[in-house]
Amino acid sequence: MLRLPRELRPELRRPWGTLYPRPSIKTYRRLHEESEVLITVGDMTTRSFLRCSIRPDVAVVDRKMLRTVPVDPGNKFPVTLDVNNPPGTITREAWDTVRRGIDYALDGDATLIDVTGEEDLLAIPAILIAPENSIVCYGLPGEGMVAARVTQHLKDSVLRLLTRFRGYDEWKSRSWISGITPCCTAKR
Repeated sequence: MLRLPRELRPELRRPWGTLYPRPSIKTYRRLHEESEVLITVGDMTTRSFLRCSIRPDVAVVDRKMLRTVPVDPGNKFPVTLDVNNPPGTITREAWDTVRRGIDYALDGDATLIDVTGEEDLLAIPAILIAPENSIVCYGLPGEGMVAARVTQHLKDSVLRLLTRFRGYDEWKSRSWISGITPCCTAKR
């Protein structure tokens, strides 16, 4: 299990892509049209796309907004995967579930990943696993929505951050890293 150290929390407040304080319907449509795979992480972000009649290829939710307000994405996804992921962590099961969701999406099946616990950090495996030119959208509380276009440069930056998580050395030695492009071998 990977655990987020407290000292990295401020770094996760910086957007990994374009920040949209108040995205328009036109923005949501453009992101959908321009993405290889459109991945949303978070209930508010997922709900915003669905309200614009855009179903993400992969949606990662915990059915709560701001940790309390219950959210129901409905039955808009042909595939639903359930996973446990405690707050402040990325479990191997969650990592593998994100990989499976992206695989389903690449085969044409939109996938809802329903997380018991917390989904926030699952943008990390989404970015590392998704093919280039995919777009990972996630919320930045109090700021808006971030749309991160997946490039090799972004994958390398996110992997450098991931190497600073607690448990990374054990994680890497157990080959969880499968699903990340081979050239993504950032140094600490």
